[in-house]
Amino acid sequence: MINIDRRRKDIIRTININPTNITITSIKKTEIDGAFEETETEIKCVVRIFNEKTAEKQISSEKQGTFSSIRTYGMLVSNDVILEVNSRDSLEFECIYGRMKIVNIYPQIVKGELCGYQCSLERID
Repeated sequence: MINIDRRRKDIIRTININPTNITITSIKKTEIDGAFEETETEIKCVVRIFNEKTAEKQISSEKQGTFSSIRTYGMLVSNDVILEVNSRDSLEFECIYGRMKIVNIYPQIVKGELCGYQCSLERID
């Protein structure tokens, strides 16, 4: 059975194999007087960005037209950063692969303790 400290060390060791410094822009929408107001905050962190084994293709039809995006990137983040994604807020950042948006966040939890995050990324233009 893996313990909390070992899992946290494994995540940090994996990040240190191929680290990438990024600044995540968190755009939070809060409802004020019936309208949404956006507030931006920046989160600086060291992560590991990697290619996912299976690509998820998404086709979206909107008023502007139809576009498709392929999610082939993932990201590993240590427990030093607090990440949340919901339908109102967005997390975006620039890296060597282009502009990315965090689509899903999967907390890595051992015995009720947060050890890190694994995220699904989508490239945006």
